Order: sequence, then structure tokens, then C-alpha cells
Amino acid sequence: MSAPHEPQLPLAQAPWVAGRGDKLRITAVRTFLTAPQSCPYLVVRIETNDPGLYGLGCASDPQRTLAVRSVIDDYLAPLLRGRDPGDIEDLHRLVLNSAYWRGGSITGNALGGVDVALWDLKAKRLGAPLYALLGGRFRHRASAYTHVDGRDAEELADKVAAARERGFGHVRVQTAVPGSDTYGAAPGGAAEARARHDRSGRWDSAAYLRAVPPVLRRTRELVGDDVELLHDAHERLDPRQAGEFLRRVADAGLYFVEDVLAPEDAAHFARLRAASPVPLAMGELFSDPTQFLPLLAGPVIDFARIRLPTLGGLTPARKLAAACELHGVRLAPHGPGDVSPLAQAATVALDISSPAFGVQEAATFREAVLEVFPGTIVPRLGRWSPGRPRGWASTSTRAPRAGIPPPSPWPMTAGPCCGPPTGACRGRETERDERHPARGAGADREETAVGEPLRVGLVGAGKISRAYLDTLPRLPGLRLTAVTDLNRARAEAAAKTAKAAAKSAESAARGARGVAVAASAEELVAREDVDAVLNLTIPAAHAEVALAALAAGRHVYGEKPLSGTREEADAIMGAAQRAGLRVGCAPDTVLGPGTQTARKAVDDGLIGTPVAATAFMTTAGHEAWHPDPEFYYRPGGGPLLDMGPYYLSALVHLLGPVVRVTGAASRPRAQRSIGSGPRAGERFAVEVDTHVTGVLEHRGGALTTLLMSFDVHAARLPRIEVHGSEGSLSVPDPNTFDGPVELWRGGAWEPLAPSAGYAGSARGYGLADLALALEAGRPHRASAELARHVLDVMLTLLDAVRERTSLPVGTTCSRPEPVPFVGELSASAGHG
Repeated sequence: MSAPHEPQLPLAQAPWVAGRGDKLRITAVRTFLTAPQSCPYLVVRIETNDPGLYGLGCASDPQRTLAVRSVIDDYLAPLLRGRDPGDIEDLHRLVLNSAYWRGGSITGNALGGVDVALWDLKAKRLGAPLYALLGGRFRHRASAYTHVDGRDAEELADKVAAARERGFGHVRVQTAVPGSDTYGAAPGGAAEARARHDRSGRWDSAAYLRAVPPVLRRTRELVGDDVELLHDAHERLDPRQAGEFLRRVADAGLYFVEDVLAPEDAAHFARLRAASPVPLAMGELFSDPTQFLPLLAGPVIDFARIRLPTLGGLTPARKLAAACELHGVRLAPHGPGDVSPLAQAATVALDISSPAFGVQEAATFREAVLEVFPGTIVPRLGRWSPGRPRGWASTSTRAPRAGIPPPSPWPMTAGPCCGPPTGACRGRETERDERHPARGAGADREETAVGEPLRVGLVGAGKISRAYLDTLPRLPGLRLTAVTDLNRARAEAAAKTAKAAAKSAESAARGARGVAVAASAEELVAREDVDAVLNLTIPAAHAEVALAALAAGRHVYGEKPLSGTREEADAIMGAAQRAGLRVGCAPDTVLGPGTQTARKAVDDGLIGTPVAATAFMTTAGHEAWHPDPEFYYRPGGGPLLDMGPYYLSALVHLLGPVVRVTGAASRPRAQRSIGSGPRAGERFAVEVDTHVTGVLEHRGGALTTLLMSFDVHAARLPRIEVHGSEGSLSVPDPNTFDGPVELWRGGAWEPLAPSAGYAGSARGYGLADLALALEAGRPHRASAELARHVLDVMLTLLDAVRERTSLPVGTTCSRPEPVPFVGELSASAGHG
């Protein structure tokens, strides 16, 4: 390798490129991180000099995500730029052999993401389904298997019967081992769940051998012979124990037992095959197709468990499928939730085209996954069908958005122990680590243990801060430790208010220790007693403060909007993702009983299928009451950017993300007069449109008519109404937490009692929800991805006004998880 100061030699071109008439070339290789399933998905996008022609691939490795991304971004992308994307075999070999020391799962996943994207691109270019490039259909649909777990055979049999009713003919069954850390089965209670979380549970091979085989045999007796049962040993038995286990389950009629041995013990499969008739499946951990060859030679396995990204993509997978066909071994591709929809779809194309196919694992994707990856294919009646006719990617011109910040890459201790019973997973020899885990993820400091309050530093002690200072002392999981403002007197007043509130009995019980005044935002974010920054500055400063806080390793929660521009929003989210930190953003009014009760009514189908909505915000302008109102009427202001976040956030909760907008706007007055305060009567210029109308198309097809105006003196318009195929819903003002929710169905309006949301909520509940989410390891609801989408919808609507056209919205987001009906949060009570 050349020294850093020496110029790098140009990368060699393929020998036939110069004389080739085909000019299609790779122009960029990009990666995106997102986590709608809670585990990190690494998406690869290969772009070309043909506008709109690109390919998407999956390079997801939950444990080594950032290493895989670095291989792609830093090494493979420069190697691929300028080359013909159609030469898949050549590019695969080029990437595979570009490192002197090659192989391993990190290289395999990086190569797999690139390879799958190249196949997607080729299918799109040819206008053909992917399976047609692999030899065409061998079957119309491919069988899928689902997962069930239970404490005993009777519970398992009930769940298998339910799976059969959904159309599944293949079901993986896992059962808990009493007193032992168990893979694939839900914890039996809070104590067992905590033991798993703390890694204090113990793996006991002898208990597994005693407990599991009788349950599997009894389950077979209860369900009969018309369903295939599978079981995953998850490579936690040594070779002797594996042989004994197979002997004990010989009468259970299993379709296969998966990973009865670890990859390191694969040489023992020949002995197991000679001693037992139970079908064996192996291979999801293999990152090189040649690892399968010794197992196929006998053959000594019955099913090849391939994980398409880790194996290196479709190119080696189709060759392995041919080898399996010749040796009488069937494919059983790996497909749990840590395999993205892109890899799942590519695998289904292989299933459809290969005579060697047996069955493919089926993940249960969350709604957020379906929103981040439009067109995701899922099994119907226990069968996979190919997706879109061209490739498998979304018809969007963008890659799936990194809209849901991924957690830190999963350590293997994030789930039950797996691997052979040695070292840290041996069980009886395992010692519990008594150190406190870090709060949150990424750059969080270890001294902030789970269960301790999130220490908050407030930046910006203006008018809006009063509402937060009133709420924060009574919220669980939060403690205000520092405050700063450009006006030191305001910062000192805010600190004094906070200190007075901290003297309450509840705050004292939480160990409140007073509030410091920092000289600047820079000083505040550097303080050791600050875990999260509450950003209450003016909108123009939101991005600067947020980025400084993230750079210092602090979580961020800010007032709306997230930022003033798309570029600033992307920078904030990118910084948070790289650091493994959380970013939240107001409004949190949508977490109150008003919007949440209305959302529950929609989700429960009380109005049928949502068809349309109206949203009206009308006022004569803020100059009547605000002593310094100019910023409302300058670039970055106006009724849409000021009040739109409340309405659009509520609409996303109710109807889902927005995909297209059109609109019109006007500016009736060139100047306005201040109506209150020491500057009353002073005139100022109006620099933005003050009456904005729009039509929003939601992903589900519903249309919203939107009006945001500073030019209406009086109106009787409803704030928000949602109309469905069977009724209508009146939704309260989204700038408030409560308010009446009314349902029209059957000829009359009737009030709905509060049935969802945080009761008694007020400003700051979004930050409290973030703290609770850190504690529980779940996504927070007042999220940056929602705020980024809302910002993009508003800016796209303003673009549509200027261009006098209809425009697609370039981002998306998941609908935040609904808020169950939760009693008023208090410092003395915790909530999940």
C-alpha cells in the first residue's frame, strides 16, 4: 500500500471496457442505516449514469454493522465506480479478490449487499422479474415456515393449530427450559425477562436434553401428522450431546433439526448422519459457499440454511443451489427479522427458480418495516410469492429512508446465549457482571445506570421554557441539572424556578440536587452531569445546538421544527445514527388523550377505511399578542412552518405518512403592526406567504385538505376531521393535549371517552417518553424521523406552491407506536 502522502494509482478497468459500446456505468455506491425492526438494516444503493436506474441490496449484519458499512463505503465503492453494472460475475470476483486476506462474515455481508444490488439493477434494466434471470419459475409459490413457542406441549399445540389456520404447513417449535437461558421461547415472567436482560441466566445442556425432547414428542402426538414441525438447537450442544438429542427426538417426526452443531464442529455431522435418521439443517452462519462442500459430499445434511447477505449474495447462492440439487440436498434459507425485506425478496426469487428449494423462514415484520420498505413481500397462506415485476425495490426514486435511527450494533449478549457451551456461555461457570449497564446506547456514559434519571441540560430560557419548567419536576426518569441562555438573567431566573420546583417531596425523592447555570451552550453540553440536551432555542439555532450536543455524546430533544432545512435535518439524524444517540422533537401534544383517542378510534375501525381529512388552523396573526413577532413573518416562518408541525404530526399518527402534495398560497398584506408590548404600533415587513392551502395524499390513499392562515379574523371551522367509509371523527386541536373527540356513526355525533394517551400530559412528555424508551429499549414516539418527514412535507408543499404543480414527498416515516391509556406520569411512578 502506498504511503498516505503518495498519490494512489488509478484502479484498473476491465480489459474489454475501452472498446465497448455500452456506456452504462456505476456512478455511486451508497449505504443507508435504518432500524424499523429494532435491529440494524444496512441498505446498499448502486446508482448509474442512467437517471432513475439504480439497484438496492442488503448487507445487514446486526453484530458488525459499522464494520460492514466501512468496507463498502471506504473500499468497495471506489473500486466499483465507473464500471459496467451488468458484469455481475466479473464484479463479484473483483470485489471478492480485491483484498489479499479475504473471506469472513464482514466481507461476505459487504459483498452480498453489493451483489444483490447489482442483480436488482439488472432486473430493472431488463424490465424482468428477478427469477426470470435465474432460469424462470420452477414453482408458482414457495413454502414458508413460521415460529411458535410455548411453556409446554399443550401450549405449543394450540399455537401450531393457529399457525395452520393461517395457512402455514411448516412450523418451528421452541420450548422453554425451566431454570435455563433458552433460545427461541418467550420469558416466563418478569424475573426471567430480567435475568435474560442482565445475562444472569445460565445455560444447562443437561436440562435441555431432559426437557425438550419429551415436549417435542408430545407436541407431535397432539398436532398429528398433517403439519411439518421444525426445531432449532441453535448450535449450543457439543457433538456427544447432539447425538443424544437426535436419538431422543427420533420419534417426534421432525422436518429437520437446525444447527444441532456449531460450525466449528461440522466435521462431526458424518457421525450424526450415520447414527440418526432425523433430517439435519445447517449453514446460516457460513460466509463462504465452499464451507458447504464437505457437508454436501456425503451428503451429511439434508437442508442448506443459507443467509443470502452473509454468503455473498445471489451469485454464490445460485451456484450453491445447483450443487445442492446435484447432491439431493434442499435449500432452507434463513429469514428472521434481522434479514431485511430486500434480502428476503431476493431469496424468494432464488426459491421460485431452484429445483432444490425446500422451505424458507418467514419473519413477522412490524408495520414500521412495511412503511420504510414499500412493496415488502410477506407470506400469504404460508407461501411466498415474488414481488414487483421489475427487480424487487420500491418504485420510489430514493433508497429506503434511514428514517428510524438504528440502535448500536447488537452484541451477541443481546439475546440468549448461542454457540457451543464454552467460555461465557457455558452456563454454570458463567459469572454475572455486576457493573451497571450504560444508559441508552452508543456514547452514553456508564455511570448513568438503567433506572437512574436522565440528566437534562436546557438550552434557551425563553417564553416556551416556562411550560417545560412547570412540567419537568413531576416527570419520571428526568432531572434538570443545568440551564443556559444568551441572556444570563433569563437563565438564572429559569434555574431559580427549577430549584424551587425541585424542593417538592417527589423531586427530593428522586435525588434532585439543584440546577447549575452554564455560561454558554458549549459549556452546557460538555458538563458531566448532562445526559440529554433540551433544545428550546429559536428555530434558526436548532441544528447548531443539536449537532453540538450530539458531538458531545448527548441525546437531544428539541422544540419544533427539527431544523430549518432538509440538509440540516439529515445532518442531525446522521450524527445521531453514527453516535448511537437519540433525537426527539416536539410537538408532543399528539401523545395526549386527544389525538391518541382519535387514533385508537381510527385503528379500531370505528369509521371504516379512512378516505379523507380536513385540517384548519386560522388566526389573524401572532402580532396581536407577541411583543417581537417579526420572526413569524420572515423566511423560515409563516403559518405552515409555525403551526404545521402540530397538524401534520397528528395527521401522520392518524393516517400515516404523506407521499404527495399540491398547494397554493398568498400574501395579502405587505406590512403588519405590533399590537402589544413596548413596541405596540410599530410596523414591520411581511416576507413570507401568510395564507397557505394544500392537498396531502397519504400512503394509504386518504386525502387531507389543509389550511394554515394568519389572515382569518374569525372562523367556525373544525381543527381536524377524519372521514371514513362508515363514519366520521372530530379530532381536537393538535396544539393541545386533550380535548373532545366525537364520533359520527349512524346519524348522530357522540363523544368518545379518553381511551389512549398520557393523561395529564403537558410540554415535556415527549422527552419523558424518550427517557422511558431508553429504559425499555423501544423507539421513542416524538421522534426525529417523524419531525424530519413533517419538515419535508411542509417544504415540499411550499415548493409545490412556487412551482404551481404537484410534487412527491421524498421522505417517509413509520407511524409512531400508539400510546396506551396511561395515568398521569409522576416522579414517583414508572411507565413503559
